[in-house]
Amino acid sequence: MLTYTETRLIVVGKLVKLGWSPCCNHVAAIARKSFQTVSGKQEAHAYLSKGDNFNRALKGTYYWGAVCNLLEPHGILIPLDTDSKACAARVTQFALTVDAVVSDSYGVRLRTVS
Repeated sequence: MLTYTETRLIVVGKLVKLGWSPCCNHVAAIARKSFQTVSGKQEAHAYLSKGDNFNRALKGTYYWGAVCNLLEPHGILIPLDTDSKACAARVTQFALTVDAVVSDSYGVRLRTVS
C-alpha cells in the first residue's frame, strides 16, 4: 500500500511528464496546466485527497466563466492498495481526460476557429 506522500510523488511526477507543472507545497493544488483560450491562458489544477479507508481522489478544476468547473465530474479514484504502476496508469487516464474536456471547451474551440 502506498502512503499519501508516495502516491503524491507518483501523481505529480506522472503529471509533470504529461505537461503539467508542480504547484508549491503551500497551496492545496498539487499540479497545474495552462491552456490557451480565446481570452488568454487559463489554468487547470489537480488536487489529491488524503482519502477515506479505500481510495484517494484525484480531482481537477478548470473554470469557464465564474462558476462552471468543467472538470467536476471527471475525477478518478486511486485505491489505497494500488501499486505504483497502476497508480501511474490512473493518472495518465485523468490527464488525458482533462486534455480532452478542456480542448472541447468553448474558449479553446473558439480560439482554434479564430
